[in-house]
Amino acid sequence: MNLPFEFRSTSKWLVLSAIVGIVAGCGGIAFQIAEQTVFHIGSQQFAGFSPTEAAGERRLFATPEQSFSPGKLLLVLSLGGLAAGLLVQTFAPEAEGHGTDAAIEAFHHKRGVIRPIFHSLNYWLRRSQF
Repeated sequence: MNLPFEFRSTSKWLVLSAIVGIVAGCGGIAFQIAEQTVFHIGSQQFAGFSPTEAAGERRLFATPEQSFSPGKLLLVLSLGGLAAGLLVQTFAPEAEGHGTDAAIEAFHHKRGVIRPIFHSLNYWLRRSQF
């Protein structure tokens, strides 16, 4: 039987792709749970800020009955930005900004090596701010 592709190589890449997809999906679920937990504690319980959900979306936690405090919300937002900035400056100063400069520098001067975990952490921390 003459197949148009090598079965061993194709099945190997199929299995590896499935594993990557499962790991990425589990990471996305874990991030969503963590993000909603931080939002629930910081914005909803502490500051009383609870915007309406988009159609078809549901929260993991029930909306608490608490009055809105703009001052507390400003404090939560400020602390979140401060924490993200401190994490980036402490653990990965090269991840500061949008990442394009780091990618260009890595390509031209570091043989393409970028510390990927910190760039991903930086992206998700900045994205999860309220």
